[in-house]
Amino acid sequence: MKLQAGTTLLEALIALVIMGTLLSISLPPMQRMVTSQRLAAAANDTLAVLLQARSSSLVRGDIVICIKNSGCEGDAPGPGLQAFHDSNKNLKRDSGETIVAETGNAKQIQWQWKSFRGKPWFRYQASGKGYYQNGSFYVCLKGHGRRVVMNWAGRPRIEKDVPEGSCPANNSGG
Repeated sequence: MKLQAGTTLLEALIALVIMGTLLSISLPPMQRMVTSQRLAAAANDTLAVLLQARSSSLVRGDIVICIKNSGCEGDAPGPGLQAFHDSNKNLKRDSGETIVAETGNAKQIQWQWKSFRGKPWFRYQASGKGYYQNGSFYVCLKGHGRRVVMNWAGRPRIEKDVPEGSCPANNSGG
């Protein structure tokens, strides 16, 4: 009699159950890691925009940074940041004013500026310093976030921990 090699249906089913269990255990940490990596990338993109804006202010003069599509008014979250040369110093982007840097439109990520003076924009003076204000750009995704803190001198830094309730649980960005 010849021996037959192979697996039985029962062995295959047991292997599938074990693989399914391992997958269900590892999926939530994987989703948290993906969210964390997307936030880190968006925060680094924000930092790059701020540093580009700061260096541009030394050459061009006043640079204003505000939430995209906001018209530099209000404090509602938006799909990214935009830095532009404010040649007429009206703190709004007019036609003909050059965009010096902007973040990409990252899916589902929202940006928000919270200023201690309540201004809906951050401005770099021609000296490369902030215009006597400080605050934070919040980068949010699914209730989690990163914060890019601006000091009064205009130096940005990224903080991983954001205060509870700073980022909405459900982002409406697309």
